[in-house]
Amino acid sequence: MVYSSSNRGYLSRLNGLVIFDTTTKKTQRRWKSRKRNGNTIKYKDRGKRGKGSQTHLWVMGLLITESGTRIPLPRRSYYTKAYAKRYGLKYRSQVDLVVEMLSELSVPENVELYELRWEIELYFKELKSHLHFTDYSFEDFQASEHWVDIVLITFLFLEYRRLQLLRGSLSPKEAYHLQNARTPQMMEVVKAEVNKENMLYIQEALKSSYGRKHLMKVLSKINLVA
Repeated sequence: MVYSSSNRGYLSRLNGLVIFDTTTKKTQRRWKSRKRNGNTIKYKDRGKRGKGSQTHLWVMGLLITESGTRIPLPRRSYYTKAYAKRYGLKYRSQVDLVVEMLSELSVPENVELYELRWEIELYFKELKSHLHFTDYSFEDFQASEHWVDIVLITFLFLEYRRLQLLRGSLSPKEAYHLQNARTPQMMEVVKAEVNKENMLYIQEALKSSYGRKHLMKVLSKINLVA
C-alpha cells in the first residue's frame, strides 16, 4: 500500500511513497496443537499436509523519498490473542497495525492509495539476504524484536551514508552508482571506508616508536585465523 505523504517534523519536508506489507520468520520448532512456542502463528508449508511450522509475523513499512532514499519505518510486531492476554498487551490485527502506522504518518485526506509490491519485496530480500533479518533463533520474543530493530537501524545507517555521499562532490559516474546502490553495494562502500581508515591509522602509528608499540599491543589482542 503506497501513498504520497507529507509528515510531521523531518518527514514533513518529504514527499514520496510509503509501502506496507508483512513478512514472517519461521521458528526452529514444529507446530504442536497443545503447546505453542511463544508469540507464533501457524504457517502451513507449501505443498505439505499435516503439521506446519511456527512463525513470527512482522508488519513493516518503507518510506521512499523523492530523491530515492529509503527510510524504514519502525516495525510493528503482530501479537496473537493468547500472547497479548498472557503479557497484558493490547491485541491488534494486522490491519489495525497498518492503520496505526498510517495515523502516525499523518496521511493527507487526498491521499492516493495503490499497490507497489515489487519495491517492498526487494526491501525484504535485502533485509533477509544481507542483513540477517531472519537469522535469529531466540526463544524470547522480546529478544527477537530487539534483533529486528538492530537490523532496521543498520539498514537506515546504510541509506543515511548513501545520502551523505550523494551530497558530496562526486563525478557523474560515482553519483550514478550511488543513486542505484542498494544494501549489498552500500555494505561494500562502508567496508572500503573502514579499511581505508584502518590503513591510515596504521600508517600514522608506524611513524613513532610509541605508535608502533601501541599498534603491536592492539594487534596482539586480535585472533587471526589463517
